[in-house]
Amino acid sequence: MKKYSWLLFLMVGMSVIAQKTITLNELYLAAEHHHPLHALHDVNRKVAGAQTAINNSTILPQINLSGQATWQSEVTTIPIKFPGIDIPTPPKDQYRALLEVSQSIYDGGSHRANKDQIMQTELVDDANADVQLYSFRESICRSYFGARIADLTITQLQVLINDLKQKENFLNEQIKGGVASGYQSSVLKVKVLDLDQSMQEIKRQKINAVNNLNALTGLSLDTTYHFNGNVQLSNGTRPEYKFYDAQKELVTLSLNQALTKYNPRIGAFIQGGYGKPSLNLLSDQFKAYSVIGLRAQWNLSNLYLHQSSKERDIAQNQLQKIDVQKKSFDLQQSIKMKTQELEIAHYEDLLRQDENIIQLYQTILTASNAQFENGITTVNDYTNDANNLTQAFIKRDQHRVLLNQSIELLNIIQGNK
Repeated sequence: MKKYSWLLFLMVGMSVIAQKTITLNELYLAAEHHHPLHALHDVNRKVAGAQTAINNSTILPQINLSGQATWQSEVTTIPIKFPGIDIPTPPKDQYRALLEVSQSIYDGGSHRANKDQIMQTELVDDANADVQLYSFRESICRSYFGARIADLTITQLQVLINDLKQKENFLNEQIKGGVASGYQSSVLKVKVLDLDQSMQEIKRQKINAVNNLNALTGLSLDTTYHFNGNVQLSNGTRPEYKFYDAQKELVTLSLNQALTKYNPRIGAFIQGGYGKPSLNLLSDQFKAYSVIGLRAQWNLSNLYLHQSSKERDIAQNQLQKIDVQKKSFDLQQSIKMKTQELEIAHYEDLLRQDENIIQLYQTILTASNAQFENGITTVNDYTNDANNLTQAFIKRDQHRVLLNQSIELLNIIQGNK
């Protein structure tokens, strides 16, 4: 069995040298950049940039051009006659063109509130995209460790195949010497063919796992890649929590923006017009005119309609809704973490049993090998014992990989990077 162990070690070492290695974190990063959702970050920045530019334009001077042509059934007249004085009567058809340039002096905090809301909306949209991208990590993790199990199983099966082929050569020599029959050689050949079929099936499983990783990451991996890497438990935060916090902050900023419409506003303006009549209402001539002034506006309806209180109530309900969603997510996470912790404990227990089982099968195979070479037992007995040891090694390797997978899944659930 020392020969068997050294052969296994040599094959694993040669396999690692020949294969290219890729880590889970590299796959996670590749998947994030490959997925179409990654482009949302750039789109969100462009949208926020355009909205910010529009918002910034509100603090610049605003130019407004208007015009009107009217006819009215009655006009202002002075019913007093003065000798030698002709007081004109304004025309019933009136025309006016007006160009106004206005500048906000105080907008009630609307510009600043809009700016904060735009920036926070971008953060919410980015966080939402991160949540969706993060959800693909579990599939990547399972495919990665599935490929790792296939690698280790292939290695163990190849060791067994090589061992049985050596026994076949040993039998062929005995057959030539008349010591053994062709029956035992045929039994070995059938066992090797069965193992070759199992090998092909395991290779197919690795190809499927690699293809799944390629689809998720956009990489061009092949079966020569080496999938390995022990993981450790660590602390982190799920992107969903960042999303919930960003949503709550957006609700607060949206409330602040909504409340600005109840604040007073002050602005300056200058008007230049041309019309009939102009500022002189008694004139019936087209004339140019201008007006410069300050304008103040304050919506006082909130004092008796209490609209700001209603706005705050709506915002409070929205915050409570987000809190409920967060608590629901916490409950789901708690259940998932407990399940993974139980799986980790389960595989740790199985690994302790695996070592005992392997030691027993190694003892059995050592005795079986001696009995076979001395002609005490048949080749069928030996192949059964050798297969039992190989399957014990395969189970141990599977349990070790599944333990690492369970640890990584727990890391994913906890949000560890």
